[in-house]
Amino acid sequence: MALMKRFREDLQLAPIVAQFVPFHLDTRKQEWQVWARKHPHDGNGIPIVYVVRADGETLYAKTGAPQGDDLPRLLVAQLTRSGKAITPTQSTWFSAQADALASALEQEDEGAALEVLESVSRKVDPTQIGSFAESAVRMQSLAKTVVDGFRAELDLQQQRWSELDDQDRKGWLASARELANVNQRFRGARLFRSELSSQIAGFKKNVLGREFYPAAEILVAAEALGGDSKKREEEVRKLRRLISRHPDSPIAAQASELLQAWGEPLEMKGSEGQSAAPEFREWTDKTGKFKVVALLVELDGDEVVLRRKDLDKEIRVPMSQLSSTDRRYLKDLEK
Repeated sequence: MALMKRFREDLQLAPIVAQFVPFHLDTRKQEWQVWARKHPHDGNGIPIVYVVRADGETLYAKTGAPQGDDLPRLLVAQLTRSGKAITPTQSTWFSAQADALASALEQEDEGAALEVLESVSRKVDPTQIGSFAESAVRMQSLAKTVVDGFRAELDLQQQRWSELDDQDRKGWLASARELANVNQRFRGARLFRSELSSQIAGFKKNVLGREFYPAAEILVAAEALGGDSKKREEEVRKLRRLISRHPDSPIAAQASELLQAWGEPLEMKGSEGQSAAPEFREWTDKTGKFKVVALLVELDGDEVVLRRKDLDKEIRVPMSQLSSTDRRYLKDLEK
């Protein structure tokens, strides 16, 4: 009882005690037997001092009340093992978010689950909340379920493309589409962006991976539109560009299938009936000394990726090194 009185009246202890929930348990009552079985202690006699973490883990259990400065030292030492303290308001919020995430997972509603994780991520990493409060532990466990599933999917994809032959164009396109699909599903949640970027960068280290991934993103985005004809105009333009940039390839075949399913012509004719889509053309550097006939593969940051017609080989050229005519050509393509 003297210890409990000190908890209530010692002003120097107040900032520390505020992070605990002190309670007194009478060893003469029935509930003591239940408690003692669950939390064994060292020593004999009373009082017995316990420090129990929010998740029920016993951190300290010994007979004898710490005296003087030993008590604050004990409490501070145990706080380092007790995790992050959260307020009742925070606990209620975590509980509500955990309920929403659990419901989304039960209904296999991935979109709703990612919305919950994004909401929590704005305040804290849901997989590393650091609190042992029941609501926080539950939220963290559910979040890790989603993250573990995401990582397992990435690992499986990486295993598949690591086994592909460097000449297997259809295989690399299929893998590119799988990765683009995962990116489209998860990129809206900040929790996954870093790992997605790393996975995509690893995929694009392969020549075919670098060539096919941008196209795969366009194909996957177009397919996701489904019957929404109001949003098709931009995707139709991109699909036609794919057909022109990757003639006689699996990319062109899949882009053509989508356009045909939508009832769209494969090419948009210019005023004189000629195709307005990109094609093999002569590219020149800004000095005018370097020229090459090549097909535009993709724009990658500050570089343009070209496939040379004479060598059927990709080259990367900094856009700043291109002639003003070529830079204007690229700018027009983006309109």
